[in-house]
Amino acid sequence: MLSARTSPEPLSDSDIRQISANITDGRPPIVWFTAHAVGMREGYSGKVIGVDDRVDPDFLRVRPTGSKDTLCFSPEELTLTKPARGKRRGTVGLKAQNTLW
Repeated sequence: MLSARTSPEPLSDSDIRQISANITDGRPPIVWFTAHAVGMREGYSGKVIGVDDRVDPDFLRVRPTGSKDTLCFSPEELTLTKPARGKRRGTVGLKAQNTLW
């Protein structure tokens, strides 16, 4: 789990402009979900496949890794900062749960 000290920065206006340019060039960027992303695990990734009109606060269209769905998020729910290697939040103890002992 990421602590408040190491929480990644949400997407800035500059980040969003760069993401839009990457999408236009056919290179959808990878982003990671922050603790503010509703319904998503912090530290998991997805590709931004579209930037909609900013009238709606959730204007970034993201396809989470391993999914065919496209979901909308706000800049506060995403970051370009890749989490440190190691166990992602919510995976601790899974191996122990799958054993028969």
